Amino acid sequence: MSLLKSDRCKHCKTHRGYRFCQRIGGGICWHDCNVLRVDFGCPEGCKYSLKKTEQFQLKTNADSQTEYRDLLRRQMNIWIETPQELLDGDVPADLAETPEGRRRLQTLLDGFPGSDVVPMAYLYKKLRLDASKLMAAAKNPEDVAVLFVKKCIVQDWDGAMELLSLAPHLQDPVYQTRYREMLANNKTIARFKEYDIISSAMSEEKNRILVHFEMNGKYDLTIGLVLVDGQWLVAGKILGKPEIYNGENEAIQQVALMLSKNDLGNVFPLLKKYSEIYVDSADFQYYWGLYYTFSHQEKKARMFMLNASTLDPTFVEALYNYAYMLHAAGELDEAETRYRKILSIDPEEPKTLNNLASICMEDKRLDEARELYKKCLALRPDFEIAQKNLEKLEELEN
Repeated sequence: MSLLKSDRCKHCKTHRGYRFCQRIGGGICWHDCNVLRVDFGCPEGCKYSLKKTEQFQLKTNADSQTEYRDLLRRQMNIWIETPQELLDGDVPADLAETPEGRRRLQTLLDGFPGSDVVPMAYLYKKLRLDASKLMAAAKNPEDVAVLFVKKCIVQDWDGAMELLSLAPHLQDPVYQTRYREMLANNKTIARFKEYDIISSAMSEEKNRILVHFEMNGKYDLTIGLVLVDGQWLVAGKILGKPEIYNGENEAIQQVALMLSKNDLGNVFPLLKKYSEIYVDSADFQYYWGLYYTFSHQEKKARMFMLNASTLDPTFVEALYNYAYMLHAAGELDEAETRYRKILSIDPEEPKTLNNLASICMEDKRLDEARELYKKCLALRPDFEIAQKNLEKLEELEN
């Protein structure tokens, strides 16, 4: 029995061999596909075969920008050692040995248009040229995803959080601490030691991208990034392949239906399964909160409501439940902070107006309590609890 996994590349036996190579007659990884096809010797029928177009531009297919840049660097290595017509038949590596030769190379290469895909800085470095005039390339989304993964590998959770689209929301110490704990406590993420990019896919609008990794030669990890003010940021991650990234809504509907029927026995395994995949899903954290609420496990319910509001700063229902649990536990200062957070999102949320008013009334801030009750009742005249609370307030004042 072979000790090698069947999905490994037939060439290197290390990376995932997910594409068929006609030259070796088996599955191959993109790394070794690049090693082979850079000689332009692949059959034309292969969609990954290489066709030259312009200098340092290649007509081919690549599953990620990382793969394509690696291919270009390999082509550059060959170009450096090959006589070039643009240099009157001289070899770039030989020219790089003299000041005059480097000046010729500098003049030639400075004339090529800049690109955020073509790794010209690599070529300049190999030839010992001045790269100061190179355009600073915008940070590639795959590079941001790789940096996030590297931060997770060394368990630099604070560094990882700086790369999130949620970063402004996580300035709140409560959310920051909780998100850090969620990262650190995920047993799969904590085991990450090495990575390999498999593929990436950009949205038609060019403002979102999914980057697929294989972690530890075993786990699938898909990171979603979003373009915010010209900067690529990590929007979320799943422990699975890209094709299931958008399957979250269907899974949520399954769980919601079972919870609506109070089918707690069957909802538990589904929640466990889906929340282990959709690790950044605020909805599944919220449904865990409901599950533990229905199971009368208030401490766990509260933690999961906090998780949900940590992952989604606009998730009013999760934030309200968390604030209400704080309120019920007598943690009034923190409850008030969370109620006010809700009102900054939805100034007309009646339950929150009523509950915040009750805290103000208990704290003898009667004028503020009255205004809150009146606003609540203007929005919901049939809100009996708010009406009774306002009547109690008027009795206190008399």
